[in-house]
Amino acid sequence: MALSRPEEIRPKSRGGSLPLGAFFNTLSDRPQAVGILAFALLAAFPRAPRAATGGLASRSPESLLADEVLRDVLWEELITLGPGSRPAVGAAFSGGGARGYAHVGVIEVLERHAFPVDYVAGTSMGALVGVAYADGMPASRMKELLFQAHVSEGVNLSALRLVNLLLKDSLLSTRPILAFLKKTIGEKHFHQLLRPFGCVATDLKTGEKIVFTDGPVAPAVRASLNIPGVFEPVEYRHRYLVDGGVVDFLPVDLARQLGGQWVLASVVEGDYTRATFPNVFFTMAQVVDITGSILAKRSKRDANFLVQPEVGDIKVFEMERRGEAYEEGVLAAEGRIRQAEEELLLYSMPSLLRGLAPAWGERP
Repeated sequence: MALSRPEEIRPKSRGGSLPLGAFFNTLSDRPQAVGILAFALLAAFPRAPRAATGGLASRSPESLLADEVLRDVLWEELITLGPGSRPAVGAAFSGGGARGYAHVGVIEVLERHAFPVDYVAGTSMGALVGVAYADGMPASRMKELLFQAHVSEGVNLSALRLVNLLLKDSLLSTRPILAFLKKTIGEKHFHQLLRPFGCVATDLKTGEKIVFTDGPVAPAVRASLNIPGVFEPVEYRHRYLVDGGVVDFLPVDLARQLGGQWVLASVVEGDYTRATFPNVFFTMAQVVDITGSILAKRSKRDANFLVQPEVGDIKVFEMERRGEAYEEGVLAAEGRIRQAEEELLLYSMPSLLRGLAPAWGERP
């Protein structure tokens, strides 16, 4: 399926004009319109460069406070609108193994700030976290479930499991992961989730990207999580599927395909330049990290906004460091949430201004 980027939303021009006095009378009847118009003027006529004005230090505290109040008013207005009245927002969560726990921290911040998300896409660990988010699970509950996942459930790739894998010379079964998913989200199908959701797997025989957006959810996420060389390939509809991160580490395009016009991407790349190779698993993790970084470059350019927790030193299999990853996710998102709000507001200005259009039209 060919993917296309959404057309820019532009307010339609109207015939006729509203007399100046009537225009201001209209605004006095709609206080929120004043804030929207003011923000539009600020966006249309940016301030002089900081080098010429002396930067923020040259502005009065009253001016800075007015900016903050204006942004808050506009944000409250925006989050009351449904996706049909504002640009639809997508969230894309990358793969990354243990680093993927940072996504939970990012989601916690999005929830705390009531950041609107309408569509969710994920790969590998991003699919596991993403499906819980799409199902409406609070970040606090998500953290509890994922952090308490037992080794036997297949989610926690501890050193014990990897040693066991090496000694047996056979791949791990994904049946425990499927059982964990069913216990977490039940036997739901994609259309039963609170938010539209999609995840990615890889056909091991053809190298094709397999996108899941319908049917039962648990088997799809199981396939997306299926790290090659660790778990047995998942046989599904005559295909043998492995981790989606092999072909699409950061599924920004899928978030758009689902309906997202403005996409926030949470990406947890590994810093493979600092890797060591004590065993076959860390060597395999190095290959995964290099592939993920290469694939993520284009996807990051296609996203409207990036949150990049500093988890590069956490290796794919270091599940004992998932707490660190979570904390880094919170820190990264808190440090960027204000800018994310402002950029979404600017992108949404045509929609917000369109809300004023009925008041500006011809009156009998």
